Amino acid sequence: MWFLRIALPSVLLIASASLFNARADDGPADDGPADGARDTSAYQELVEVPMVDTPTGRQMLGYLAACALPTDFGAYAEKDGERYDFPGAMGLVPGWLDDPMTASQQRWVSACVLALKGLTDDRVAISMRAANSDNPALRPSEEDLALYSIHEGGFFGNLFFSEPVAFACGGDRAEAEEDDPVMQRRMCTQRGTDRALTALGLTACGFRFIGVCSQLGTPEVGGVRYDEMIEVYLKPEASESAP
Repeated sequence: MWFLRIALPSVLLIASASLFNARADDGPADDGPADGARDTSAYQELVEVPMVDTPTGRQMLGYLAACALPTDFGAYAEKDGERYDFPGAMGLVPGWLDDPMTASQQRWVSACVLALKGLTDDRVAISMRAANSDNPALRPSEEDLALYSIHEGGFFGNLFFSEPVAFACGGDRAEAEEDDPVMQRRMCTQRGTDRALTALGLTACGFRFIGVCSQLGTPEVGGVRYDEMIEVYLKPEASESAP
């Protein structure tokens, strides 16, 4: 199948995260067999997909399915007598399992996967938004706008290239927001402690940092225009921990 050509460097391995604006109550499938809690009768089977063979591959499939497929649909695969479900959520490319993605669809799904990436094992609720998309999962409600007020940054790229590209830009944040505990649990738009990554202009997650989102307009890198950028907003935690 076409998506088997995805080849992610180790720095892009996906950590645990959760979808907030998605039309689902939980994040992508973990590395365990299905628990039967969902109606999976309409799920489409993945056959002869090497990514199913490893925990990392199944985790990546979980994120791809969550980003591409709608919440009432999904995929599944069987391995060594166990069934693994990969539920949909965002619905960015509903026909993912039947037709090859266009270049734009690849960029939308890539932006979603990058936006979900975390550097720690913490599950952090996020609000995902995109100015250039009419997808309801990327259009925040008034409640979202009020509760998720810290602009973490934006994510875009294409993980379907033989040499994947991943980019991040920083959000406009006040000093108090920079110090909010939630910013220590979402590090992919920030510099880390690895000097090698910093020297290469990469964030703690290995994404190429290209500046502050508000100053970019529609980013263009290597002659490719990226209209498909997803921005992430976080819920402040400082007030929750205050006495």
